[in-house]
Amino acid sequence: MRSGVCSLQWNTAGTTVAGDANAASAATPDRLFAPVDLTLDPSNTLYISDSSNNRVQKWTMGAVTGTTVAGQPIGTVGASPDQLRLPAGVVVDETGTVIVADSSNDRVMSWPSASATGTVTAGIGKTA
Repeated sequence: MRSGVCSLQWNTAGTTVAGDANAASAATPDRLFAPVDLTLDPSNTLYISDSSNNRVQKWTMGAVTGTTVAGQPIGTVGASPDQLRLPAGVVVDETGTVIVADSSNDRVMSWPSASATGTVTAGIGKTA
């Protein structure tokens, strides 16, 4: 029997695939501010919970900017159906619906594909 020895080495040269490592925190389509979670859909589109910009950004492969799919593109915070407050976890279901843990509003929101507003899926949430 042969004893296998495996040697692994960490690659220290990462590649930025979303956001700008040298940018300020402005809520522009090419920047992220305190991203806390991400998920991939079946077509390898990246969805990022851009927490301190109070939105979820969608980044397609090779894109230099993201598209806001939940929350306000300019990072406006709030509790109305078109706003988020420090979104945390994010998943995308098979229909393209974005489901967001809206942490500081104490609710889970569902945003159907191409919808400007979400609906409360779980929790009571806060009022605007």
